Amino acid sequence: IVSSDAVVAEGKLKPVFAANLSFQARGIVETVSVKIGDSVSKGDVLARLHSSAQAAKAQKAQAALQSVEASIKKAEANLEKARAVLAQRQEANRRKQELVSRRVVSDQAAEEAQRDEEVAKGDLAVAASEVDVAKAQFSDARAQYAFERAILDQHVLVAPFDAVVVD
Repeated sequence: IVSSDAVVAEGKLKPVFAANLSFQARGIVETVSVKIGDSVSKGDVLARLHSSAQAAKAQKAQAALQSVEASIKKAEANLEKARAVLAQRQEANRRKQELVSRRVVSDQAAEEAQRDEEVAKGDLAVAASEVDVAKAQFSDARAQYAFERAILDQHVLVAPFDAVVVD
């Protein structure tokens, strides 16, 4: 006894999904990692554009970001220093004003102490604004780095889903 469940038929197979892929960036193709008939999985690298110039731009943006991070730390240290100087000048001014009222120091010394305190307040305001400027520069540098990395990522063509390369 012979049984066969085979069906013989002619026809065409059509893919469930098809995609014509291209790079988002312009450039010279450096490598093609697949050939017609290859099976690929979602995320597999299919091809790469020459990217050394863009990689350098991304590295430069990253270095600028690190530089701005250091600038923030420096500005914050200067702010702390300005706070300490102000506290010192306020205490000195308080003592001088007390001593001038008892005629232990001159009016000029008391006026100088008052002026020094006012200068220290101004220095504190400048130091605080330098922190704000550095933080704004950080936001800009972070955005620039993300932009350059995004362009660099566009130099790689990846499979959007599991497939067989047909063209």
